[in-house]
Amino acid sequence: MKIEVLYPKFCNFYGDPYNIKYLSRCSDDIKVYYTDINEKPKFINGKIDMIYLGAMSHVHQELIIDNLKPYKKQIMDFIEKGKIFLVTSDAIEIIGKYILDVDTNKKIEGLGLFDVYFERSLLKRKNYFFLGDYKNIKMVGSVSTFSTMYGDDTKPFIKIIKGLGMGNNNTVEGINYKNFYATYLIGPLLILNPKFTKLLLKKMGYTGKLCYEKDIMAAYKHRLNELLDDNARVIMSDHG
Repeated sequence: MKIEVLYPKFCNFYGDPYNIKYLSRCSDDIKVYYTDINEKPKFINGKIDMIYLGAMSHVHQELIIDNLKPYKKQIMDFIEKGKIFLVTSDAIEIIGKYILDVDTNKKIEGLGLFDVYFERSLLKRKNYFFLGDYKNIKMVGSVSTFSTMYGDDTKPFIKIIKGLGMGNNNTVEGINYKNFYATYLIGPLLILNPKFTKLLLKKMGYTGKLCYEKDIMAAYKHRLNELLDDNARVIMSDHG
């Protein structure tokens, strides 16, 4: 099982690098490759089973879009073949048609992988806890972003129970197409959601136990019970 992590020097916010570090500890058969910004991605010519693109600053979004644009066809081929592609946090914004900075009216062209777009205001950050459902798997986590996604809502990743979602459909969050998953959730996502993590590993052929499975499942159940509480306060802040 081969996983490629794209641009780890720039995509390293919110503890998200531990998504893949945790996966690598689950099996000795998992090999992780880290691709720098000046390197050709390994999924172009190599036998990669999963690509990961993690949380990044808005400052680096244009740089990463420019680096990936020449490989748009190969990225879509990777997705259409049903291979796993996981995108977390504000990295989701580079996959749409464009990002509109509403403070400056600057429009940044995205990769155009999906028919969505994003509106961003650096004067207004949204922070909140999140609870949702993906194919009967409860998903937990948190979100910290300046942006909102709009557009095609026919390929949602998670149905929302508590939290926020797309601007034009606040009942769903993220994008899921075949084995492509994109979400604003941080946490890190795969540590907070061991049932979803087991699903991803199974898709890559691993059916064994997770690293520290007993403890991580207990932590997941505790967090889930807290969010399922009717009195749980999900929205943390919405301010500049």
